[in-house]
Amino acid sequence: MITKKNFDLSQYNSYRIRSRCAVAHFPESEKDIIDLYNKRQDYVLIGSGHNIIFSKLYYDQEFVIFNGNFENICLEEGNCILAESGAFMTSISEFALEHALSGLEIFYDIPSSLGGAVVMNAGASGEEIKDILVKVRFLSLEDMTVKEIFKEEIDFEYRNSFFQRHSNNIILSAKLALTPGKKEGIKEKMNTIREKRWAKQPRDLPNAGSVF
Repeated sequence: MITKKNFDLSQYNSYRIRSRCAVAHFPESEKDIIDLYNKRQDYVLIGSGHNIIFSKLYYDQEFVIFNGNFENICLEEGNCILAESGAFMTSISEFALEHALSGLEIFYDIPSSLGGAVVMNAGASGEEIKDILVKVRFLSLEDMTVKEIFKEEIDFEYRNSFFQRHSNNIILSAKLALTPGKKEGIKEKMNTIREKRWAKQPRDLPNAGSVF
């Protein structure tokens, strides 16, 4: 666990808005997260920091941040990937490429942590995280127990899910089912997706992608 006081949040939001918080916690394991929420539950939780805007220069609150931490990724049987919620979708996509697994190409250039992607059912071009999700491991703040929920029970909708409607649950990890492919084809699709997105969005200025 890494804890910092009077923490600068400028690099933890996609628009690089200047803001600070009283305390920032960077958990590195499930135990760290459980220990934090056993103490209190009124933290401000953020992942990669995309799709949020800070409205105050200073927050007299404690933040829990999944950004550059709690990000382990591993390969499981059956062409599956298990990743912690702080892992960036870019990193998971690159991991899949290394193991010649297809299904994550569309997420190569989507700025999000895995936890955030599941909460909002992230996706693009007709593909969504629900299409490859198997199950999610999460901490229920109601009874402070770790539980698992399968995709069919999450009630995914367009940019919405069980976790968005029930914010008293903290996503810990998710299992993704992919399909074998050829590295060359997977890499080509990843590069094409990135080139198309970069052509539409400024890369020299802070931005959060599409905004409605």
